[in-house]
Amino acid sequence: MTEETHNQIAELKKLSAKKRLFKIPKEPKEGQERAEIYITPLSLDDMEIMEGIKDDAPIGEMVNQTKKLIAHCLGVEVSHIKTLSFEFLNDIMDAIEELNNMQEKDRNKIAKVKAFIKQKKDASAAQPSQE
Repeated sequence: MTEETHNQIAELKKLSAKKRLFKIPKEPKEGQERAEIYITPLSLDDMEIMEGIKDDAPIGEMVNQTKKLIAHCLGVEVSHIKTLSFEFLNDIMDAIEELNNMQEKDRNKIAKVKAFIKQKKDASAAQPSQE
């Protein structure tokens, strides 16, 4: 390997996707604990994850692709995120958007999923408690 190639590789490593710590929820309620989670940004190899979230896809398909996105960025299997509370999903999605510096078209895709999450969250809050 030439010195130039070695230097180029060293410089490219500075541009590699790096995890970042986020505290969720962003604005905790009184007495609520914040979780510290590492989120991994998407790399070039992960582009198909975002491309899988299609603007014209049925909401169920968008939700399933979004689950894959969240699981990937959190470094866990999809089965580990199935119990995440709706309460925190928008904060997690905001962190993923921020870390990945998402462009408007990707933010629009995620906005549809966030609207769906909000709708479900509002509907569950409106139902009387089963206690």
